[in-house]
Order: sequence, then C-alpha cells, then structure tokens
Amino acid sequence: MAILSFGEATGYEIRKRAAEGPLSYFTEASFGAIYPALDRLWREGLIERRREARPARYTL
Repeated sequence: MAILSFGEATGYEIRKRAAEGPLSYFTEASFGAIYPALDRLWREGLIERRREARPARYTL
C-alpha cells in the first residue's frame, strides 16, 4: 500500500519500485504476491483498477 500512496501503478511498476525504490528494504515482492494482494485490496474497495489496451509487442 505504501507504494500505491505515491500514485497509480501497474503490477510491474509496483514490483520495480519495491525492488529499486526507497521502500526496497522493506520486502522483496514477487508478482505471485503482488497480484493476489492487489485483487484482495480491490475486492475490499481499497483500490480501483482498470484495464488499458496495450500495443502489440513484436520480437525479431
């Protein structure tokens, strides 16, 4: 929740901030922990979520 207090963030951004940001010494967050926690916070009405269309990625 501390990371979300700074503003909107995707699961990827939360992971990056947890690993590299000023709060990185609190925990080592994995995607397997982040997404279930975000879902729980959303179901409890503590956060809002939205889906955004992403452009296709191509690898060469």
